[in-house]
Amino acid sequence: AKQKWKEKSDMDVVDPLGDNFLLSTKLPQSSIVNNDQLSDEQKAVALIDKYIVTGAQYEVNLPYDMRMNFMKLLHPRHPRYMPRHLHQQTNPFEQMTLSDFVFLFDPVLKELFQLMRHSYSRFTTTTAFHNFMEHIHP
Repeated sequence: AKQKWKEKSDMDVVDPLGDNFLLSTKLPQSSIVNNDQLSDEQKAVALIDKYIVTGAQYEVNLPYDMRMNFMKLLHPRHPRYMPRHLHQQTNPFEQMTLSDFVFLFDPVLKELFQLMRHSYSRFTTTTAFHNFMEHIHP
């Protein structure tokens, strides 16, 4: 979706987190994101189901409010995720632009990278980290 958006937009997309973490090219590519048979809505729903809903197969650590905002998007498909006092009859994905889909998960990525930074900074103070650094840089 980001590639499609870049092709249709004059705006330059800069990833502010890009220089802080290097991801190996050997990492497997997402079978959801790279599935051309799925619409942007289907991809978003699949990613939310896999990573964000409470009890998801690969549930990530997110603040409650952020998780609930994503679960509200699923309401038309999964009413059990919507609090009873909220009744939404329209499909929120129908009102989303390509730009909305492109940046939908950016807050999640920002949160996860922040958690990784905090964990890494604590890890750098451990004996195991110092031993590893001495091993690779004698």
